[in-house]
Amino acid sequence: MKKLVVIFLILIIFTTGCSVKKVEELTDSEKFAKEYNVSKNNPFVYSSYKDIVTILESGTGLILLANSDDEGSIEAVGLINSEAKKLSIKEINYYNLDTLKNKEKGKYKRLKMELKEDISDFDFEIPLLVAVKDGKIINYSNCFSKEEELSSEYLTKKRLKSIREKYSEILSYKENSKNE
Repeated sequence: MKKLVVIFLILIIFTTGCSVKKVEELTDSEKFAKEYNVSKNNPFVYSSYKDIVTILESGTGLILLANSDDEGSIEAVGLINSEAKKLSIKEINYYNLDTLKNKEKGKYKRLKMELKEDISDFDFEIPLLVAVKDGKIINYSNCFSKEEELSSEYLTKKRLKSIREKYSEILSYKENSKNE
């Protein structure tokens, strides 16, 4: 009889108190959409520090260094995402630079030096969109890295058009001027 009571109690516990929850895995684009409030149909892929350094040393690709707590990064991501859709860009490697800046200063300095090798007048500010080909930076922009660049007085229609064109140029891997 005791066995039946124990079995009955175990069945009650399992059927009422223990439910198996299915953990839903989000894709990178879904996570990025939540983080930056853009559509789920975006080309951003979370990349590791090692991935970013590999691209900068010998790879080819697009890199976005940004931080979702930064107003300039949020503004830039919206424009970059829009231009990437127009150009059917499939992948932009995203790295939140803040994770290094505050926690791993040695890696932060190394990344800064990797970028500085190809950009002589480089101002290491986020958001930073970089086009790399065979380990060489061929184009970049750090629009919206300064607070005044977010003001309505600065962001005229003409200037926004210019920024969109610059992002489009970078996303197209054009070898034009290296800075804005």
